[in-house]
Parts: sequence; structure tokens; C-alpha cells
Amino acid sequence: IDGMMVKGAANTNIVFVYYYRNKFDCLDTNLQRVYSATTIDSTGTTNLQLSPAAPGGVTRLQSLPSLINISACIEGKRLYIRSGSFAKNESADLLAQNAIIDVYSLSNGKYIQSLYAPRFRGRQLTAFTIVGDQFYGLYGHFIACFSIVRIRSDKQ
Repeated sequence: IDGMMVKGAANTNIVFVYYYRNKFDCLDTNLQRVYSATTIDSTGTTNLQLSPAAPGGVTRLQSLPSLINISACIEGKRLYIRSGSFAKNESADLLAQNAIIDVYSLSNGKYIQSLYAPRFRGRQLTAFTIVGDQFYGLYGHFIACFSIVRIRSDKQ
């Protein structure tokens, strides 16, 4: 199990987002699971490729598995997860030109929408945070700020 824990400033719950599968867990302040949810990515299990055991019985990974969830943050009642893959209705070109950030409701884990953070000065997004309706992205040694356009209400 490998992933990241994120907490919002005004939220009492903590979210554990798995790196290598399409899942996240919402936890209370005692680290008890409130609910588990899946992301819209279709990868449910990690595809590990192991090398044959070497003398001495040591088995090693042939390569690192693909990151399903790269990074995440919480703002208000929403969880933002940067996806490492594109959806069935998206192209590989879209992922090459944008960072895809999927938005989920913190109250129930339901998918709300996807955001696309474009490349900035030829660089891919390396880290991000959201404050209100402002998206702050780190692109190498540049910081860019974008306004977020909401397409659905927070009632979902």
C-alpha cells in the first residue's frame, strides 16, 4: 500500500489517496475509515512485473508501476486528484499537453468534473494547490495561477 495523505485547512477529515490504484479512503481524525471511493480511472489493481528470484531468493521489480494518482489536495468540500492516465474519451495527446485533475465531493467521494491544467512555457505541471477558485501550479521554477470554472454545484 503506497499513497499520500491530504488534509484541507477547514476540513476535519483526512484522505488517503493510493498511488497505484483507482481508490481513496476518507478517514476521521482517529484514522477510522469513513468511506472508500474509487476514482474514474479504470485501473483497479497494480500491474507489477517481477524478475525471477536471484540466487539467495531475492525477487525484484522489473520496473516501477505506473502512477494512477500523482498528487492531490483538498479545498473546501472538494478533493482534487491529479491523474496519471487519460479517460476513454480523452486522447494521449490531451494528457501530453495538460495535467488532468479529477474533482470529487468530500462528503461522499462522487466524481464531479475534470480540470485540465495546460503546459506553461513548455513545462508540465510538477505540483499544485487550490485556494478558493484559484489554481496555483508549479512548472519547474515558475508558478502559474488560473481561475477555476465550476460546471456543477457543490450539492452533488
